[in-house]
Amino acid sequence: MTLCPKCNYVRSAQDSNPEWQCPSCHVAYCKVTDQVAINHSSAMDYVTSEPDPGLLRRLLSAPVLLLLVLGLAGYAYISHSGKPTAQAQALEAKVEAQVVLYSSLQCQNCRQVKEYFKANRIVYTEYNVDESIDYRRRLDAIGGKDVPTLFVKGERMDGFDQVRFEQLYRSALTIRG
Repeated sequence: MTLCPKCNYVRSAQDSNPEWQCPSCHVAYCKVTDQVAINHSSAMDYVTSEPDPGLLRRLLSAPVLLLLVLGLAGYAYISHSGKPTAQAQALEAKVEAQVVLYSSLQCQNCRQVKEYFKANRIVYTEYNVDESIDYRRRLDAIGGKDVPTLFVKGERMDGFDQVRFEQLYRSALTIRG
């Protein structure tokens, strides 16, 4: 016999739901071994168990913090009448990848840029404006006219000029290293 910790439904042998799911409220609960009945106090122990001490550390890991900062940078761009503030530009230059590419699915030049990056093992962050209206708004807010638009360490490049890109990329690596 199993007691649901949420709705206190007592599971019967005729119930067809999986053993881990309450037939009444459909909440998942722990499987009961050896058919030992769960009384109300043990159900409350299950609900009020100690928090995972590593949870906060995992929630505040580097990728999560990076996404949070990138979201704030994007908000700063969009929320200031379409014009990026100096603070937002500085924040984007600090937290984003060394190379950022705004692209489109139909853009042949974008595909060529990505092939060049792949061939030269250049790590980049891509924002495909066809996949998200937020990416399109962000591109518009920073003054990008069309794709591909690249940022190398915060320096904007409309279109792709391989010589200029390599100069900017090398200087970004020199400053970084």
